[in-house]
Amino acid sequence: MNLKKIAASALLSVSLVTFGAADVVLDAVPVVHAESSACTLGDMLGRIWDGYDDYNITSLEYGTVAYRDGFNAKPYVEKIMNGAYFEQAKPWETPEGQYVILEFPSDSMRYEFFMGGDGNYVRETAYGEQTVYHITGISSQAWKVISDWGKTMSRKTSW
Repeated sequence: MNLKKIAASALLSVSLVTFGAADVVLDAVPVVHAESSACTLGDMLGRIWDGYDDYNITSLEYGTVAYRDGFNAKPYVEKIMNGAYFEQAKPWETPEGQYVILEFPSDSMRYEFFMGGDGNYVRETAYGEQTVYHITGISSQAWKVISDWGKTMSRKTSW
C-alpha cells in the first residue's frame, strides 16, 4: 500500500467536507428513503382523496378550520401530488418564518408548509420525529395550495 496516496485521499475528503464542496456532490444524488423514514404526506393526502375526514388546516389568516362534510379536497390534493417528489432537505435549508399547517389529529401527524424559500418546503412531524422535505415536480407552491384549501373550507358554511 502506498501511504502517501492514502494520506492524500484522506486529506482531500476532509477538505471537501470542511469547506462545503461535498454539498455539490451530495445535492446531485437523490436521497433514497427507507420505508420507515419516507415522507408520509403522500399517504395522508391519498387518504383524504379516498374520503378520510379527520384533518384540519391552520393559518394566521383564518385560524384553524376542520374538515366539513361534503367538502371536495381532491383538486387541492391533486395540485400537490401530481408529479411530486419529496426529497429530504438539509437542516440549514429549512426556511424561517410563517407556515400553514395540515394536521391529522387522531394520527398525531402534522405538516408545516413554509411560505419562505420557493414555497415547497414542508416539515413533517410524525411518530415523534421531525423531518424537513423539499417538494419538487409540482407546478404550484405547496404552501399556497394548502392555504387556499383552508381558506375555501373556512368560507363554506353549508353544502
